Amino acid sequence: MATDIRLPVITSGSDHEQLAQVKSYLYQLVEHLNYALTQVDRVAIQTQESVQAVQKAASSGKTTQDTFNELKGLIINSADIVNAYYEEINRRLSSEYVAISDFGTYTESILTDYVTTSAFNEQITDLTRSIDGDYIEKLKGTIKAGLIDDVEGIYGIEIGQVTTTGEPPVETFNKYARFTAGSLEFYLPGSTDPVAKMTSDELVITNATIQYRLKLGQYTVDVKDGLKFIWEG
Repeated sequence: MATDIRLPVITSGSDHEQLAQVKSYLYQLVEHLNYALTQVDRVAIQTQESVQAVQKAASSGKTTQDTFNELKGLIINSADIVNAYYEEINRRLSSEYVAISDFGTYTESILTDYVTTSAFNEQITDLTRSIDGDYIEKLKGTIKAGLIDDVEGIYGIEIGQVTTTGEPPVETFNKYARFTAGSLEFYLPGSTDPVAKMTSDELVITNATIQYRLKLGQYTVDVKDGLKFIWEG
C-alpha cells in the first residue's frame, strides 16, 4: 500500500505558531514512517512464507498441481488488491403434460435451467411425474461442460443424475460421469475415486461382465458355450 509523505505546510504566523506546526508535522511523519515499516515487514514475512512453501513442496515430492494450489492460496490471501468480475446468463424453460381420465390424473412437469458463465455451461433439469397429486418419480439431471473442476483445472463434460421414487422418497439412482481429454470416468455418490476409468492406454474397472469373448494378448477366452481358452498365436 502506498504511503504519501508530503512536505510541511508552514503558514504565516508568529514564531511560536510556526514551531507548533513543525512539531505537528513531525508527529504525523513518524506515524507515516511507522506504518510504512509495518507494511514492509508484513510483505517480507509473506514473501518468506511463500519461498518456504515452494521449497517445502519441492522437497516433499508434491505434484505441480499441488504446488500451484498452495501458491494460489498464498497469493489470494496476501493480496492487497483483488479484482473480480463475474458475468452469468440464466435461462429457464418449463413444460407440463397432463392426462385426465376416469382412472385419475397423470401429470408430468419438466423444468430446465441453463446457466452460462465464462468458465462453463450448465443444464439442470428437474422432471416430476405424479398421479392425482402424489408424485411417483422425481429425476434431477445435470450436464456441465467447460471448466468442471476449477481447483484441479479440469476441462470436460460432466453428466449426473439423481432419481427418487415412492412415498416417502427412496433414492433409486445416483451417479455421474466425466469425459475429459484424458479419460472417461464413472463415479458413485460420495466417491472421490472413480469406480471405473478408461484412458488412452489403461482400463480400470471394479466389476466386468463378459458375455461372449475376451482377448488377452494371443489368447482368447470364449464364454458363449462354456469356458474355452483359445490360442491364436
